[in-house]
Amino acid sequence: MQVSEHVHAIRIDYVAKPKSKITVKRFVYVYVICGEKVHLIDAGIAASVGAIFDYLKKIGRETEDIENVVLTHAHPDHMGGLKLIQDLTWCRVFAHAP
Repeated sequence: MQVSEHVHAIRIDYVAKPKSKITVKRFVYVYVICGEKVHLIDAGIAASVGAIFDYLKKIGRETEDIENVVLTHAHPDHMGGLKLIQDLTWCRVFAHAP
């Protein structure tokens, strides 16, 4: 979803399965900041990388355009896709110290 001229939000739906055996429908947003290069705010869950790359194609950008990923915090739903994104794009990662 385009938020403004240079900002897009990708909603990633997923199901959490805590130890209590109850499934919980959840979602997380990955934000795409477009300029000369692409910058991601968070990387979603591990299974969301395909949706992120598909969205980039939809807006006319390439996977290789990703220059930076900024992590807001270290929960799996915000950084689960990071390793694959970094392996495929060689992007820089920014995160606060623990």
